[in-house]
Amino acid sequence: MAKKKAKNNKKRAAGSNEYSAPKRRRGLLVYMPAFCSLVGTLMLLTVIAAALPLTVPQYMGYQIYDVVSGSMEPTVPVGSIIYVKEAEPSSIKKGDIIAFQSGESIVMHRVVDNKIVEGTFTTKGDANPSEDMNEVPYANLIGIVVRHIPILGQLMILFGSTLGRLCMICFAACGAILNILSSRFSDAIEDEAIEESIREKELAEIQNRIAQSGKQPDPEPVNKKDKEPEQHPDKKSGDQPEEQSGDQPAKEPGPQSEEQSGDQTAKEPGPQSEEQSGDQTAKEPGQQLEEDSVKKETE
Repeated sequence: MAKKKAKNNKKRAAGSNEYSAPKRRRGLLVYMPAFCSLVGTLMLLTVIAAALPLTVPQYMGYQIYDVVSGSMEPTVPVGSIIYVKEAEPSSIKKGDIIAFQSGESIVMHRVVDNKIVEGTFTTKGDANPSEDMNEVPYANLIGIVVRHIPILGQLMILFGSTLGRLCMICFAACGAILNILSSRFSDAIEDEAIEESIREKELAEIQNRIAQSGKQPDPEPVNKKDKEPEQHPDKKSGDQPEEQSGDQPAKEPGPQSEEQSGDQTAKEPGPQSEEQSGDQTAKEPGQQLEEDSVKKETE
């Protein structure tokens, strides 16, 4: 009994170790999809957030430029990007910021005077002490500056170079790969959950079998000496038949007993028994002499 209990305890311990390991592995895997998805999503959102301000406005009729000089500081700091929209020269007022072509470069200054008759602008940088020396003709006007965003000019410089574009493409690709890994980890967790449910069912069945086997009593040992012979329902131990005891009288002969007793006792002489008895018993002397004489005559 003690050995059986020890075996059951070993089975339970082995089953608990077998089924607890997948739970620990599953606990570690649960955080992997969330982590990969979070990091990948942040990377993709960063690329999108950096690309949207530089691409979408172009489809809305705006031209984008980055500020590389400090002539308009502190209003427009260096490293900002400006959105320029086309406008009629006559509609531009004093104090507006315009972008115009000056030689091979594009300049952004504030309008001091709009000379409609002459068709020129007088401009000045906010950080400059005096007005620009050259008038800006209407023909060189690009448009009016409607908005500027600091710092994004650095991203524009980055996207403008080949190396920068490759870096952004790789950054976006890493984010996409992390999202793919997140989905793969999620599938692995689902498969592990299904396998774990199957294991739990099997463990429950094993525990039920162990519990049922523990409730059943062990069979008692049987001693052959103590085992009593099966008794006929009509015959009890106290009322045994007289035939079993040696001191009991013989039964009265019946039809069957007479036949059996005939085998043990001498049979009554009949026609056949007389011939047999004649061979066995001694013959009379006269008959013996007659038989001897007959034999001699025949010879």
